[in-house]
Amino acid sequence: MPTISSNSIFNVFDLLVGIMLVIAAFISFGGTFVGIIIPSYIVLFGILVVIMVFYIPPSLAVMIPFYMNFLGRGLTFLFLGCLVLVGTGNQDVKIAAAVITLIVAFLYIILWILYKFNVIPCGLPPPFLQSDNADNSGGGSKNNDEEAAPADDTPADTR
Repeated sequence: MPTISSNSIFNVFDLLVGIMLVIAAFISFGGTFVGIIIPSYIVLFGILVVIMVFYIPPSLAVMIPFYMNFLGRGLTFLFLGCLVLVGTGNQDVKIAAAVITLIVAFLYIILWILYKFNVIPCGLPPPFLQSDNADNSGGGSKNNDEEAAPADDTPADTR
């Protein structure tokens, strides 16, 4: 069973950003081409951010390695936070969502700088429902991994 690490607050920040992106995108839908495409894009990425708070499939983690560190996540949120401001809709909600997203983005960028200079020792935590493996390689407990290990040690059948 996965445990909650002390730096899981970053997962909560990501969840907050994802929810705010989806809310702001639904408010932004309009009758124009841009009023449909950009909010659809933001909804898609907001839902992906929310899903990746709980589980990141290993195949997806290989395709988006930039999202697995503070700088990549910060730059992604910076882009999405600026994109929220485009289009029509309730400007107050969109500005609130953009401000929260941009604050988290700059926080992640600053944390990346501090992490690179060894000022802070922690990195991003694994998703809530994922094991504590360093490479975020998926679910499964240590017992399942130990049971599967002997099968890998058997020599291949040479014919």
